[in-house]
Amino acid sequence: IAGTGGTVTGAGIGKYVYGNLRRYVQNTAAPTVGYDIGDAANYTPVSVFFISTVTGSGYIDASTAAYVPPVASGLSQAKYINRKWTLTNTGVAGFTSYSPTFTFVAGDEVGSPITSALVIRKWNGSVWSTTTTGSQFALSTQCTGLTSFSDFAIGEDACVGINLWLGSTSTDWNIGSNWCRGVVPIVTDDVRIPSAPANQPNIGSAGGLCNNITIDAGATLTMGGAYSLTVSGNWTNNGTFTASTSIVNFNGSFAQTINGATTFSTLKVNNLAGVTLGAATSVTALTIGDVTSGSVFNDGGFQITSTGTLTLTSGIFKLGSGAAATTFPAFSTTTIASGTTVDFGSSSAQTIPAINYGNITNTGNGNRTLAS
Repeated sequence: IAGTGGTVTGAGIGKYVYGNLRRYVQNTAAPTVGYDIGDAANYTPVSVFFISTVTGSGYIDASTAAYVPPVASGLSQAKYINRKWTLTNTGVAGFTSYSPTFTFVAGDEVGSPITSALVIRKWNGSVWSTTTTGSQFALSTQCTGLTSFSDFAIGEDACVGINLWLGSTSTDWNIGSNWCRGVVPIVTDDVRIPSAPANQPNIGSAGGLCNNITIDAGATLTMGGAYSLTVSGNWTNNGTFTASTSIVNFNGSFAQTINGATTFSTLKVNNLAGVTLGAATSVTALTIGDVTSGSVFNDGGFQITSTGTLTLTSGIFKLGSGAAATTFPAFSTTTIASGTTVDFGSSSAQTIPAINYGNITNTGNGNRTLAS
């Protein structure tokens, strides 16, 4: 513990606080307070520069420890600093913001991260948030404009090429600060939802857009009602998707796949190149080609289950693949337009239900039984 008038001299390698260092902050204009801390082996200090005049006669605690940043931090899992710093404020007030500078050692670097590519993420105990990068040197990185204190981790930005959900502000999909890029995903953005954030995403009346989407194991994506999510790439669900009465529309320009067992409310297919299942899927309503003429939906040999409605407006509905002989779902209502096709694509036996069709094809060349 160092009082407001206390100073530290001679700190450096082998001469620092291993543990928690508490320093009282002087009530003065724009002070810089240094924390000569480290772990059992390394001197890895932090300095805190305050903007404006400090009041309150309080103190800041600082400590550091080895740490691998989690996926939810938005930091690279291959190139990062194997360390975190913890800053805790008790009673320090008056300042408008502060800028901490974190120093590490070469041995903390994992995967040879590039100094100019390093970013700092902030963890408040429940959510990760981004920061604004300040000065950077070979073995130190600064962030600026902070107003609250917490844990800090450093690494290359994992958001390059993907928009990772952080949930920093709320559960609202359509708030930019909830995403590691700081903006709401657009149709060209690949999206990943990790399990760690306490705020898991919810898509409301504004709807959602993305290219590829991955829901990690333990993560949840919720549709808040009769709202829409438009997916232009592939769907991978390793977690939980709560559909409510929503619409998920697959409208890519290239072939798309739906991976991971998922229950949809309304599943729409509007893709000439085709949408193919990669896992058993349940739907309340299946609509094919209501926007894009000639759309193709292929169950890929995975059973689609429904007791709801089929609307085949334009295109092809293909059932079965190879030896996998899936059955025509038990839709309660089928609306199949003239000129459309239901294709039985398995080399194994399949039954053709007694309903009204546009066209029927048998590309699988298996035995077919006409239901009575």
